[in-house]
Amino acid sequence: MNNKFKFTIAAAVAVAVLFLVINVLPEDKNILLSGKQEIVKINSNAFGSLAALTSSSRGQGGGGNGNTSPVMAPDASGQEDSKIAPGGMGGGGTEPAFFPVNYKYTYKGEAFTVDFDKMEVYERMGGFGASDLQSLLSRFDVGLFNINKFADASLDYITASQQYDFGHTLSLDLKQGIVNIYENWEKWQTPDRLCQNEACYNQYRMRPEDMPSDEYVIATANAFLAEFGIDKAAYGEPVIQNMWRILYESAADKSSIYIPDVVSLVYPAKIGDNEVYDQGGNKNGMYVSVNVRLNKVSSLGELTSQRYQGSEYATEQDTKRLIGVAEKGGYQNYMPLYDQANTETKELELGSPITGFVRLWQTLSGNGKSRDLFVPSLIFPITNAPDEYYSKHVIVPLVKEILDSDQSNRGGIDVMPLPAEIK
Repeated sequence: MNNKFKFTIAAAVAVAVLFLVINVLPEDKNILLSGKQEIVKINSNAFGSLAALTSSSRGQGGGGNGNTSPVMAPDASGQEDSKIAPGGMGGGGTEPAFFPVNYKYTYKGEAFTVDFDKMEVYERMGGFGASDLQSLLSRFDVGLFNINKFADASLDYITASQQYDFGHTLSLDLKQGIVNIYENWEKWQTPDRLCQNEACYNQYRMRPEDMPSDEYVIATANAFLAEFGIDKAAYGEPVIQNMWRILYESAADKSSIYIPDVVSLVYPAKIGDNEVYDQGGNKNGMYVSVNVRLNKVSSLGELTSQRYQGSEYATEQDTKRLIGVAEKGGYQNYMPLYDQANTETKELELGSPITGFVRLWQTLSGNGKSRDLFVPSLIFPITNAPDEYYSKHVIVPLVKEILDSDQSNRGGIDVMPLPAEIK
């Protein structure tokens, strides 16, 4: 008998209470940025049409690029690592060889149902709540002018830098509700960064034996979060992004593989109990980079406010259609198929889906701004993904309007001819 998977995102979101305290000023002059997760329900279809969503943050900061190729690893800023070649291409310092592969998705999971005709789409609201600039300004005496004339203004940005070796710069975007921490570059002058010639670069080049274990990297990141008072309750277990290991193990010429001195990991964001993914099927949330040469955290990105508003939208309940979208590679899968007579085809098996959210952006007409949206989705695990296939999930949004607007799943699939030199 088939099991029934009942998807209850809208009904089962648990509101967690979190407090993220960032000490910006001396002990007696603190700004408290509350990270309490707040969810406010608003009218149905309040965000208007969802027919034209994108995976690009349009300047919202790092956090995973949803257009990432399934075999392309994003770094901590969400940008693809230029040293990692896309599917079917070799990596390293030489001209890559092209080995075309088609991927065929086949659902192997159990039967399921979608039992809600509407589910909530969430928007992350900018800011951290009220920013009392008057209270802040009252603590300063600026002799050059009357700073209290700005008491009715909004506080938009704060930047502060630690002035000692391997100190950090703290950047608070109070309009968007985003915290970023990164190197105070002047204080991170390691010998390798002072090199002026190839011999010097080679002297300090990282080797596989120099790389710490994943467990050590995670422990280093966790210690940094604890030091800065950042509560991990709003995030899932961290995922290491170390595609270099796969490339190194599979390379014939291992000396051509760049071994990084920074390892990145992502702590997937959660809304209630459900984790957030990007459109490419990778977990999306707070990014931490660890400089393994120094065993120190070099940056933290996308620590965001936890204020959401939710609006219900009609769902797609036809499971046959949902599976069909998954078997085409998921939402907005524009990966081309190559001429099957001249290429290898690999079957990727999809297991039973879980629920989660895919992070997408909605451009608002007229002002160039965008909404940071989290759409209820089915997350299909790829149970036999090869090592070189970076993404481990296929994403299918449950909102009917979004599926209806997806041109990549409306019928025919373009077949890309092979380059002439390898036919």
